[in-house]
Amino acid sequence: MKSRVRIGYQVDFPPFMYRDETPAGLVIEALASSIEALHGLAIDVDWVPLSLGGQEKALIDGHVDMLAALGMTPERASRMVFGEPLVRTGGALFAKPGTGLVERIVTPTSGPLRQPTREAFPQCDVLDADDYPDALAKVLAGQADAAALNLQVGGIVAEREHAGVFELPSELFAVVDLAPAFAPAHAGTLGRL
Repeated sequence: MKSRVRIGYQVDFPPFMYRDETPAGLVIEALASSIEALHGLAIDVDWVPLSLGGQEKALIDGHVDMLAALGMTPERASRMVFGEPLVRTGGALFAKPGTGLVERIVTPTSGPLRQPTREAFPQCDVLDADDYPDALAKVLAGQADAAALNLQVGGIVAEREHAGVFELPSELFAVVDLAPAFAPAHAGTLGRL
């Protein structure tokens, strides 16, 4: 008999994971390969699309058995169990060209960059956003001077939403590993993925 596993993935986190006609992205491909390699376990996967803010709640509330990948932080590690990192990436600042002194930085509330932003820029106010488009919109509206976002994802979303408006950063201010995340009750059985 096959086991059914519900894997949540963020629908707008390109190139790592996103929803095309089906789940796609580097993380999705890596997990699908891992599951294929474990074909002896007879696993069927239900891919569950989730928003940035909905991932942790879906996992903790049992709506999914695992998350395809989530930025590893000490705070998150106190609530869930992480598998081996799939990708090493990190946070960068996105600002309009010619932005002078940065005093206000906006970042998604449910993302992993709040604490690293505070640590890297202790002189700045760290403001909340719902997601990447909201963070970029707050910079454009003058509510913040820069957005702290994942380097690769932020670049793709900035160009998609506001082509040519943002200066694309080239360096990280924080390193973040993306890894599968499990509710503590599922960590032992699903951790092999």
